[in-house]
Amino acid sequence: MLGFLTESVGLLVLATLTLGLFVFFHFILFKEYLSTKRIHFQRITQLENLVQQELDRSKALFLGDQQFHRIKAETEEKLGLIKILLELMGKDKKKGP
Repeated sequence: MLGFLTESVGLLVLATLTLGLFVFFHFILFKEYLSTKRIHFQRITQLENLVQQELDRSKALFLGDQQFHRIKAETEEKLGLIKILLELMGKDKKKGP
């Protein structure tokens, strides 16, 4: 009878240790999951910020390019007017004396 009791207590201790280790490993696994999730969230946030920076940079380049073409067109127009004025002044000088 005593052998059965010690065997039962041994099995109870073994079962308790097994369940305790099972709970402990699940706790460690869950803790690692939360840590990984936090790291992934930080990476996603960093990527979103990088995408936003690239969009802002592209928009600035596009606006700069538009402004460049506008200034170029205005300058070419003014140069055309100056050429016309120079031609007229050259014709006036030939007619003058």
